[in-house]
Amino acid sequence: MTIASDAVGRNFCGPHKKDMCHICGMDFRMTNELAEIRAGLRPEPTKLQKLAEERTILQRGISFMRGPAGVPPVMKANYDFHVQQLAKVEKEIEELTKAESDRKELEEATAKSRAKYASQDADTRR
Repeated sequence: MTIASDAVGRNFCGPHKKDMCHICGMDFRMTNELAEIRAGLRPEPTKLQKLAEERTILQRGISFMRGPAGVPPVMKANYDFHVQQLAKVEKEIEELTKAESDRKELEEATAKSRAKYASQDADTRR
């Protein structure tokens, strides 16, 4: 497959010019987001926004690994790592959200992160 790029540095599937293409099996959304931040088209995320996203990713990973039958033995080490990392992130969030304005920023960032990954789930189920 060919890959097309634009002046900003974002990538797209060559034939369809999409950042997420089911036909080509390519997904450039995450790298394109970083390219847009580097180019100044998006603001750099704050520490709380980064932590909210990391927490969302870890929670989703833990939920996936638990599955309907529990944590398979092959995933036990990865599961334990996710749980440990989530505890570290939660502790850091607790330290940074002493002020009401910080808690509000965290709530907004968490909602945005959850919506982002829920929409990506919908895209991959097509």
